[in-house]
Amino acid sequence: MTNAITRAFADEVRAELARQDISQKAAAAAVGVSTTAWQNYFKSRTRDIPMAVVQALADFLGVPASELLRRAEHRMAQLAAAEDPGLPADLDLAAESGPRERAFDDQGAGGAGGLRGPAPD
Repeated sequence: MTNAITRAFADEVRAELARQDISQKAAAAAVGVSTTAWQNYFKSRTRDIPMAVVQALADFLGVPASELLRRAEHRMAQLAAAEDPGLPADLDLAAESGPRERAFDDQGAGGAGGLRGPAPD
């Protein structure tokens, strides 16, 4: 069973192939993935995609792997926001507007370590 980011990444790879008008069969051959493995990674999405395949695809497509992953995360955020309108579509923005973390103090109260008071503004 794959996780959400793997499924979103597979969807993004298929979308990028379509944008570049490259067949999935040609992409599989170019990166050295068997038809069965390609099916498992990108069609049925039942297997996690090995990092070597991620990097080979990024090189083949001429798109950095980090960009493909960023797009996949964005796709996940959009889907989550569509399912729950209370969630912001841009999770990076949500993280910036959320509660501030408090610094960890290794001495803490009584020297036992712990969290200090609220973070300064």
